[in-house]
Amino acid sequence: MSENGYRTRNLAIAGVLALLAAVLTMMVVSRASGGTQHAASSAHVLVATRDLGIGTSASEALASGAVVRRAVARDSVVPGVVEDSAALRGLVVVQPIFRGEQVTRHRFGPSGAQGLRSELRGSLRVLQVPGDGDQLLAGTLRAGDHVDVVASVKRGTEQNSYARMVLRNLLVLQPPRSSGNAALGATAALSATVQLTDVQAQTLFFVIKNGAWSFVLRPAARASNHATAPASAGSVLSGD
Repeated sequence: MSENGYRTRNLAIAGVLALLAAVLTMMVVSRASGGTQHAASSAHVLVATRDLGIGTSASEALASGAVVRRAVARDSVVPGVVEDSAALRGLVVVQPIFRGEQVTRHRFGPSGAQGLRSELRGSLRVLQVPGDGDQLLAGTLRAGDHVDVVASVKRGTEQNSYARMVLRNLLVLQPPRSSGNAALGATAALSATVQLTDVQAQTLFFVIKNGAWSFVLRPAARASNHATAPASAGSVLSGD
């Protein structure tokens, strides 16, 4: 082969190698860029795996798996979301948190901040309910529980009383605590604080002032209700 032939062949080989190197470089850069974009498109934040009631400590929620760290799309991250569990050390839930919700800092506060600092919007109200230990489930009720109210009242001028579940699913902000130095018990002067609507507040105030009533603890999950008629002496004795 002539000298010109060798030179042409070498130039062709060099060109092929240069093209191959350029293609490989582009592939590496493309993969690196894609990985970087994927990493940048997600963020790790704290997410609730179940509903959390007011008064639940952050340490308890984290230890039980009720709050976990998960990757979410960066464009879905809510303002104030907590990324590091250390930011919640020593705090408790002061506003209800629901399953699947991203955990934000303003839902937590010091233990003394629970109760009346619950978030109130629209028709929601807070009512402090006086009663005895049996009515208020003293020793059983905890912040974050939900209760129904069963009441027995008289209709108009009738002498007969009727009992019915008059309210459902009231959120307990503060469980019963003694007024003054009275000890917890059936006859002690106690009070509990609940969150309810303005209409529910009106109903509860009426039965407190005009009838016999009691809180009834609801299940923590999957509670259901039955449609029932008011109970009377006749229905109780007939077994209806």
